[in-house]
Amino acid sequence: MRILIIDPLLKNQCGHCFFYTKAVQTELQKRNIPTYIFGNLEADKICLTLQNFYPSFTGIIDKAFNAGFWKLLTLYKDIQVLKKQFSKVFLTDFKIEKDDIFFCHTLYVFELLSFALFLKKNKKIVVTNKNKIVIFLRFAFIRKSIFLTLFFITMYKIICNFILKGLNSQITYVTDSDLLKIAYEKLINKKLVVFPIPVYPIYSSRVSSKFDIRNENKTIISSVGGTRYNKGFDLFVKMIDNLIKDPFFSDRTFFVVQVDIPSQTKPELNKVLKIIKLLENLRNTNPNIKIVYGTLQQDEYYELMYKSDIIVLPYRQEGFSNATSNILTESVVLGKIPVGSSGTWIGHELLKYNLEDLIFKNGDLQDLIKVVKNVVLNYSQYKDKIKPIQTEYIKFHNSKNLVDKLLK
Repeated sequence: MRILIIDPLLKNQCGHCFFYTKAVQTELQKRNIPTYIFGNLEADKICLTLQNFYPSFTGIIDKAFNAGFWKLLTLYKDIQVLKKQFSKVFLTDFKIEKDDIFFCHTLYVFELLSFALFLKKNKKIVVTNKNKIVIFLRFAFIRKSIFLTLFFITMYKIICNFILKGLNSQITYVTDSDLLKIAYEKLINKKLVVFPIPVYPIYSSRVSSKFDIRNENKTIISSVGGTRYNKGFDLFVKMIDNLIKDPFFSDRTFFVVQVDIPSQTKPELNKVLKIIKLLENLRNTNPNIKIVYGTLQQDEYYELMYKSDIIVLPYRQEGFSNATSNILTESVVLGKIPVGSSGTWIGHELLKYNLEDLIFKNGDLQDLIKVVKNVVLNYSQYKDKIKPIQTEYIKFHNSKNLVDKLLK
């Protein structure tokens, strides 16, 4: 048996792909289970350091993010190219074997369509080899646009209920959100298994001194995860602009902002650049603001998390109404206080543990400011209040638990 991790988006450390894959591979290696990773053809040198990593595929989603709705219909050619790449890798270059497990933890609908077409064409081989296929449905399909919503709904139904119909006995559909489980089970009429988010085993001894931000006299408030509008980057910067004008809070807080522009930001690039300019102007006049540019390596990311006190996740409802956040999970496991928005999975999780004081109204800047001020003023109280959710998250969200479910 071998685990074949398929991720056409894996080409750098931006997003969850790299950390997720590394955590899973590390746990599988402990059990002496061979693991092979098939990522993006443009993978950087960091990805190439992963053991048994093969640059194999072209991702489609970047092009789709930067296209209008009607242009999505022109992606047929790219889907066919990716389908041929699957065939080349698994039938010629690498060759799948008996009992191999395909683990697809980050396939957007377009990449999933290509993989499904490959599986259907080679159904006999997959069935003969008794291959298990684990397909992760982790993205929200409900959008503001009714046309996009109908498009995604139709695509998932076609893929799961028609193209892959003949392989139902070998496919396990999974997700990492109880909200997504409910939504997808209703959509495709199939049972889903909830997988944990594999928080990478972290120890404080690994932390270096790259970020000189630890100040015992100030509460460190951080935003990590890039500059996407849906992740509320603009709200966080405007919150800083407000708080540093208040002498009481300005003397008690230090802000850290990661500025990394992913490809998904291109349609809104001009707006993002204006917010970055505002942030840089604020930093130039205030010593209590630190900007971290670009993608963080794993040790750097966890160092920043370790040194933070409050992690703000002002995610907007579109795209995150029921989709999970690795950053929330890591924040809680590390004992950091998360602040999140209503109408999102983040808000849903906080409500489950009676942490409604850490939730602000979705998209409401003034309410975000009010919540953050309250947490700063009552920091020690909230450190105690998050202990129940921290205990539960440590128990469930780990790579050992995930691999146990993967191999079941």
